[in-house]
Amino acid sequence: MGQMLKSMHEVGTLSSGSVGHLRQASGTVGRQTEAIAHITHEVGQISAGVRTNTDAADQNSRLSQHLASQAGSLKQMVNNFRLRQSENVRHMGA
Repeated sequence: MGQMLKSMHEVGTLSSGSVGHLRQASGTVGRQTEAIAHITHEVGQISAGVRTNTDAADQNSRLSQHLASQAGSLKQMVNNFRLRQSENVRHMGA
């Protein structure tokens, strides 16, 4: 009977140790879950910022192309104006 009590005591000790380890593991899992949720939120924020920057870059690219086209048109108009002006000077001198 003494051996049986000793075995029961050992089982009880092991059980309470196991419960303690389970509680500790559960707490660790809870903290890890919170950390993962926080990281997921932050990655979402970064992703939203990247999308915003990408949209702005696309818009800037389109505007840049439009301005380059307008600059080409303006340059052509200025060149035409200079040609006409130089033609008028020739006619006046002749």
